[in-house]
Amino acid sequence: MTAKEINESRRILLDDESINCICSQEVIQFAHSNDQKDIEDLDPKLLPLMFFDWRGEVVNGKARPGPAALISVQEVEEWFSNHILGSDYSDEQEINPNLDDLLPHSRIFLVKIKANS
Repeated sequence: MTAKEINESRRILLDDESINCICSQEVIQFAHSNDQKDIEDLDPKLLPLMFFDWRGEVVNGKARPGPAALISVQEVEEWFSNHILGSDYSDEQEINPNLDDLLPHSRIFLVKIKANS
């Protein structure tokens, strides 16, 4: 049996080194955590998990989004890298004031990454 290459959505959801991927995972998990609540406890102001194409299914090399999905995991990751945080490990990302709010320990993480590179 040969190993299958994972698709881009799965790569983003499994990546534990990229700040942008981790933030994307948090957005998806936040939607999922609301969906896990009892119906009377759901926050109707939050996006449901089905809003995101978190499965990232690919058939014959073409994306096959979920029927209710409006945003792909790749798009979420691109929001972070292009509009919110900047490219992973960039100087822009290191000094970005939004990073502390999103990931309180991100500065320590970035310092360790830069020290090891």
